Amino acid sequence: MPDTSPTANSTTQASSAVSTSPMASLQIPSLPPFSLADFSTLGQRWSKWVQSSERFLSASGITDPEQKRAVLLHLAGPEVQDVFETLQATGED
Repeated sequence: MPDTSPTANSTTQASSAVSTSPMASLQIPSLPPFSLADFSTLGQRWSKWVQSSERFLSASGITDPEQKRAVLLHLAGPEVQDVFETLQATGED
């Protein structure tokens, strides 16, 4: 006989609410690393990449500034990370 106690019912309801949430099953593709290869279009490509990364962070639910920086540097790839490491004033967040 199924358990119909209030605790069992609330657990079942919570489980189904989580499993049917569209965000719970959303899989967001990662961004390709940013390439520094073509300097003639660097600024335009960087602006476009930053916009895409902001959408990625928003869709991923990442709001903490420190975590945003870490994820963006990871996604940007080793070329951007190398440049970032040479900067003296990179802020606190």
